Amino acid sequence: ESCMEIATFLLSTEKDEEVISSSLWILSVIAEDDEKLLNDKATIETAVSYIESAKTDLKIPAIRIIGSICTGDDDSVNKVITAGALSSLATCLKLEKECSILIELCWAISNISLGPAENVEQLLDLKVIHRLIEIIHSYTDFRVNLEER
Repeated sequence: ESCMEIATFLLSTEKDEEVISSSLWILSVIAEDDEKLLNDKATIETAVSYIESAKTDLKIPAIRIIGSICTGDDDSVNKVITAGALSSLATCLKLEKECSILIELCWAISNISLGPAENVEQLLDLKVIHRLIEIIHSYTDFRVNLEER
């Protein structure tokens, strides 16, 4: 069995937060190398389910998985959108204050916005673009860290 299969299995069966976090991080690293490996519905839905987690150790790798998948083709981005990622990303962006998470959110959202015009329209409807502008204007640390990424 591959690392991906083991991590996916653990995410579907484990309740231990440390194991879940490690599994999400494993999948986020795999997604960085080849976003198409994680392009299945179950993995996407699992990652989306952790975007709004109160735990940073679960939230960041979940956002990275989604952001990496969205570097692929329009079909990959559509799968992410169908799984409810836009709503989860918008909610997280609205509530989040931590700079490192905001940077991950912006990266994932920027990848989604590179697709068809409908994606940008959905981001506008969810007031995501408006919130991004607010963040850029109000977080000095965020601008500096974003430029360093």
